[in-house]
Parts: sequence; C-alpha cells; structure tokens
Amino acid sequence: MWAIAIPIFAAMCTPVTEVYTTPGCRFCAQAKGFLKKRGVEYVEKDVGDDANLLNDMINRAGAATLPQIFIAGQHIGGCTDMLEMHKAGELASRFAAAGIELLDIPDEPAIVTSPIPEVCNRDGGV
Repeated sequence: MWAIAIPIFAAMCTPVTEVYTTPGCRFCAQAKGFLKKRGVEYVEKDVGDDANLLNDMINRAGAATLPQIFIAGQHIGGCTDMLEMHKAGELASRFAAAGIELLDIPDEPAIVTSPIPEVCNRDGGV
C-alpha cells in the first residue's frame, strides 16, 4: 500500500509548469508575463548562478537558450515556441491536459517593429 502512495504523493508535489530563466533576459520576462497574465502559476528556476540547474535544463530541454518552459514535465520550448503555440490555438489544450486553465486574454499588439534576436543566453545577453 505505501509503495503506491509514495509515487502518487511525489507526482502531486511536482511543479506543473516550470520556467527556466536568468536575470535580465527579456524573453524570460515576456514568457513569465504571458503566463502570469493568463493565470498560470509556475515555478521559476533561475539558472543564472547555478551550473547544476543549467545542466539539468540543458539535459531536459536539449537546448541552452532561455527561457525553457515545461508543462507537466513536457518540454514546450522557449518563449517564441510558446507564443507560436498560442497563436496556433494549441497552447490551451496543452495546459488543459495538465489540469491547468489558461485564461483567454486578448493579445496586445506588438510594440517592437524591428527584428530582435530570438534567444537570451544565460547571462541575460542576446
């Protein structure tokens, strides 16, 4: 009986939405703002000063760019990937499958009109 209860309890304690970030990364801030605005609670994992956490992220995501986002342990990519999934109407169902409601908030018009780099490195630069 206890052998069954322990894995179930451990699964309940696992963060459902995880966002690997670093200070100063505008894509990290954009991803966190998007999630917060839509009512999604997440666990932020700052890899800025933690090489072990950075290595964990790279092993899980297969990428060293930031942010990296996971829903119920499944990697969905970075900020651009998440926003593309949202525009395609695929993101809400990914959250729903994890038991999370993604609030339907209208998108704001883009402010940036010039091309910008797609990713941040772990030092917050581009």
